[in-house]
Amino acid sequence: MASVRHLVQVLTQCVPQLDSEPLLAELPKSANAHGVAHWLVEHLETQGLMKRWSRATYHGEIPELAPLAGFDLSDYDRNFMRTFIKRAAQAGVELEVPLDVPYISFLNNTLKPHGIRLVELGPFETAFTFCVLDNADLLDALDEALSAFDLCLIYHDPLSKDDVLELIET
Repeated sequence: MASVRHLVQVLTQCVPQLDSEPLLAELPKSANAHGVAHWLVEHLETQGLMKRWSRATYHGEIPELAPLAGFDLSDYDRNFMRTFIKRAAQAGVELEVPLDVPYISFLNNTLKPHGIRLVELGPFETAFTFCVLDNADLLDALDEALSAFDLCLIYHDPLSKDDVLELIET
């Protein structure tokens, strides 16, 4: 279980407001991908640090995550994505809404000045979204620690309004 303890150590460095004691007090029953993912999701959700949702029903809401509660996110305009969808349709680009709409990337652009970002635990059909410090070295270390269990981070690089609109052209 040394790999699990290492994962908890890296998570503590990456995930704002994480209390590692409950994770260490109740290690996963199995060290396979499913066992570790279940254990991690259960503990992070309990602490208000992870949100689970279906990609097919997500339309850009700001997830209710404890680390986001203290930030002014009034600049985030999820209605802007309707403009993106309309312009894509006008340009003849077929989108599978909401799956092809970069909601999290657009939200991450709003979070960038706060030094945090949203990532997902993967690889899963369901989105397990959580907040991390926006630090490449720490995220690389977390991705490496997760890889010991055949898990990974799914990144959503920040996109401004202009970046989102450029997606239509490419």
